Amino acid sequence: MGALSREKKARVRVLTTEDQWYGVTYQEDRPWVQAGIRQLIESGRYPQKLWPKEIIRN
Repeated sequence: MGALSREKKARVRVLTTEDQWYGVTYQEDRPWVQAGIRQLIESGRYPQKLWPKEIIRN
């Protein structure tokens, strides 16, 4: 995105939020992210199923 923005091929708008951000950069991040998303689901702040079954491919 940085290169596209510098070359004027894309516009980027940064949104602020008070919510926790989860990113998986390294394999070691996975358990932490899974636990965080599980907590969001259990608290009702995130859906159990994000996409309809028809969209998910194996």
